[in-house]
Amino acid sequence: MNQARLTDTLEEVNIKTVNNIGIDLNLLVEHDHWHNQLQFLSGLGPRKAQRYIQRLKQLGKPLYTRNEIYETKILKKYCFISSFGYTKVYVAPEKRPTDFNRLYNILDQTRIHYRNYDQVYKIVTDCVYEDQQDIDKAKKSQAVNEIIRNPQRLKQFAFGDYKE
Repeated sequence: MNQARLTDTLEEVNIKTVNNIGIDLNLLVEHDHWHNQLQFLSGLGPRKAQRYIQRLKQLGKPLYTRNEIYETKILKKYCFISSFGYTKVYVAPEKRPTDFNRLYNILDQTRIHYRNYDQVYKIVTDCVYEDQQDIDKAKKSQAVNEIIRNPQRLKQFAFGDYKE
């Protein structure tokens, strides 16, 4: 087989796979053998991925939200926006700081793009709390956790009102 064609095909498979699965940035920092996969993330490439890893490691702590990537200038705006939906940030309970619940957004451990957070919260809170008004952040997170634990609840939910 032609080596150039094989290389292009492998690169294409890696890009599709990484972007379909997403990358947990905290796990990436902890495990050097995962570093190579970051270059296939949408909006990056080998050089940006290398700088991204260096900056993540320089933080010296796990990320608690995906917004920290932009706030700490690990990535510039357009790379951040381009890669946001393909990254995840999960923090194990034993590594969470005392004020973690104030900082944390449960949707950051998913591949859901931040532009869709309000819609997701609306759907899951309507599903779990049945159109109850004035739901606070804690209850929204509880609703998302409930749906993660019991996704069958969504199968019984009417999505007609939420189509854009």
